Amino acid sequence: MKRIIIFLAVIAMSLSIAIGQQHISKTIYFNSDVHLLNKKNQNQLQKFGKQLENYSDYDITIVGHTDQDGNEDYNLKLSKNRALSVQNFFIEQGLESDQIQIGFEGEKKLAETDHSLSAKKLNRRVIIIANTYQFENSNELLSKLEDNNVTEKIIDPNFENKLELKKGTVIKIPANAFCLEDGTSVSENDIEINFKEAFDYLDMINLQLSTVTKDDILETGGMLYIEANQNGNKLRLKDNMMIDITYPIQDSKEDMELFYANENEDRMVWEAANQKVNIVQETPEKFMVQIPLDDLINYDFGDLEKPTIDFDEMPRFPRPVKKAYPPSDRIYTTEKYKEVYDKYLVAKAKYEKDQESYDYRLQSWKSEVKLRKQKIRSHKRKLKKYYILKRCVYAVKVLDQRKSEASHEDLLNEVFGFLSETPAAIPFNEKYLIKMAFGNVTKDVKEQMGLAIFPSYDNHRDRSYDYCRNFNLVLGQKKDLILAKKYDLGYIDNLSVQKYAFRTSNLGWINCDRFTKLKDSQKTTFAVSNPSNEDKYFLVFKNQKSILQDSNDKGKVFRNIPKGEDVQLIGIRVINNKPYIASHEFKTGSIKKLEPQFKKSTMVAIKNTINNIASE
Repeated sequence: MKRIIIFLAVIAMSLSIAIGQQHISKTIYFNSDVHLLNKKNQNQLQKFGKQLENYSDYDITIVGHTDQDGNEDYNLKLSKNRALSVQNFFIEQGLESDQIQIGFEGEKKLAETDHSLSAKKLNRRVIIIANTYQFENSNELLSKLEDNNVTEKIIDPNFENKLELKKGTVIKIPANAFCLEDGTSVSENDIEINFKEAFDYLDMINLQLSTVTKDDILETGGMLYIEANQNGNKLRLKDNMMIDITYPIQDSKEDMELFYANENEDRMVWEAANQKVNIVQETPEKFMVQIPLDDLINYDFGDLEKPTIDFDEMPRFPRPVKKAYPPSDRIYTTEKYKEVYDKYLVAKAKYEKDQESYDYRLQSWKSEVKLRKQKIRSHKRKLKKYYILKRCVYAVKVLDQRKSEASHEDLLNEVFGFLSETPAAIPFNEKYLIKMAFGNVTKDVKEQMGLAIFPSYDNHRDRSYDYCRNFNLVLGQKKDLILAKKYDLGYIDNLSVQKYAFRTSNLGWINCDRFTKLKDSQKTTFAVSNPSNEDKYFLVFKNQKSILQDSNDKGKVFRNIPKGEDVQLIGIRVINNKPYIASHEFKTGSIKKLEPQFKKSTMVAIKNTINNIASE
């Protein structure tokens, strides 16, 4: 199983273990007005580089910083030179340059804000972040090529939900659309929906997708996976219930149809749903579209009170009574030994009684720690909601002031654009809250359970509209009303852009495709020579959005492919836990068999090779 260890630079920490994650931290410090590495820095970096050799692959980010002395421009240049010094040292030690990225912040992100000598010393630093990977086979390598194609959403099933995914897919789900697989109604609790978007070749190779039916090759307009769950139970759409899906802007083509994955096959095969995919037009606005806005402007946000948090005194860590051991009769007189032995019996009884309840006391203490961490997490979410709603209130005021002077479509997008973004940073002193929650036992909490409050997977998953769903629904209705008015006015011109749109009652994998419609005389076969069973091969087409994965048989064969097409064969292999890639360009039909030449590579290089296919 693939193991990911994040090397994350954190000031004043060299080695720490957080719940669910291991990380080794490294920060390099510099003297004032110096960017060159001293001997101590070099020794630290050498040890850090040696640690990376234990892993299959890695990528490194190096960020330079300065103190607040000097002017801003000078400090920005100094921080860049510090980062370059670390980068150059790593390259000289044999690390791959394409696996290293640098950043430089100057004095923008101070570790300590006061002007004391000790604070300035902590600010003159370079932070090194190394993501490392351990591959045991090609499947594990492929699974980590891309992590931006997965989106998780939490929705209230009692309302209509309009969702925008990471790569631009828009999904509209009606209220009360879901049920359990046996048709039973769902509860009123939130529903978790997981999406996977595959619009480019990197997505498709990462998810090991192909564009084929049993007999034909397809040209895809994008693939989408949808899975809904509530309380661990898998859901489906109710009978006669449909969801609307719009794919992001692209070069649309006629004759697109809807396909669903046949899950009974060994490898994904698409089956036609006998449903046409529509092409919708979206156009820039050339006139003022205005609609009623009173319900938006008069929306009741309730009493906005800034949330507070407090804690009772944290219980002391339950330290066990020390175990008692019998005294030696060699060092005491008979009378003294009896006295000492009686004391031992008392201590032994006290120890045994303590042992009977210690596990319970320890677990109770740990449960209290978890509850307090959860309370801090909940407090941050409440703070986010408070500040986002305050922004909404301000945006409503701006909307009211400008509603008669601008197009309402432009105005809504402008004043509420933040709702589709990750919430902005809010005033939140995590260190202070940890001290407030745990007080004098903070050290014990750190040693026993770690002080991490937010799990690594919890970062950047929410959007501002998650904190004001009902208001966002009203806003979404206004945007829909604008689109309807534009449609009624017949405003479509040559500047319009096209998107694929369709309705479906199916979850799981959905594909927007069209048949290539080849005659047998236009088809050919291609095979890979001397493949390993662990190898993964993909045949990527350059002039149409089609991708094929080799057959499951021993020969790694691609069948029924169109002749005369420019393609690129991508082979992925793992040897001694290290990634290798083979890449060969040719025209189909010109060769029947090819023995791929593998070269040692990196995750970064493999991604670049795949992404460059589409850009050629």
